Amino acid sequence: MKDWSEHYVGSHGALWRTLSTLFRSPGKLTREYIAGRRTMYLKPIQLYFLASILMFAFVKIGSPGIEKIEFVGDKAPISVSGSVREELQLLTPFLGKSIEARVKAINDMPRSELTLRVNTFAAKFIPIGFFCLVPVLAFFLKVLWGWQMRYADHFVFALHVQATVFFFLAIFYLGPKTFGAYQGVVAIAMLLTVWRAFAGAYGGSRWKRLLLIIPTVCVYFLALLIVLVTIIFFGFALG
Repeated sequence: MKDWSEHYVGSHGALWRTLSTLFRSPGKLTREYIAGRRTMYLKPIQLYFLASILMFAFVKIGSPGIEKIEFVGDKAPISVSGSVREELQLLTPFLGKSIEARVKAINDMPRSELTLRVNTFAAKFIPIGFFCLVPVLAFFLKVLWGWQMRYADHFVFALHVQATVFFFLAIFYLGPKTFGAYQGVVAIAMLLTVWRAFAGAYGGSRWKRLLLIIPTVCVYFLALLIVLVTIIFFGFALG
């Protein structure tokens, strides 16, 4: 612990140097890593996991229950139409029976137990889902921002930029629970830092960056939505 703290957390350690570069000169950290100047900083994957742990911990502290999905009332949460049931029985009788049995078990389950199971499953796999977004973002960055760079370089930038967002979200959720000036300032600071990170890593004119960032953000949030829906679906099926 002593060696680790001196190397990474000490006043001249890699942690503070990494965080300082990440926020004071967004994009520089990626350029330094690509150029081979790596020993002075945390590895991109270390930085990502540190930011991820802090963000999810602070979300729990600052806004407990924010990720909670509730099932209330007497209405069955899942219904299977007769035509779908018939098709399943014709195509795969065994799978059809298994699905039907699982649906019945879910519908007969107390709503409090169903809520607990789905949320427990989601809490375990949402961090994994976020990590799965990194290679997707890196691929899209390569397609849109530059084929001349290696995929690995885009992957490093994706780790850095997502870690940046995680750090800001951690700060966001440590503030007041009601949205106000504090959250607005943090959100603006996050957007400006991400904007500067793209400028520092990829360069180009402001208009070009704006035209490329808009589809990048849209694709990222679409992928995030798909990941979250998939996790909730498997929470039903496997939770």
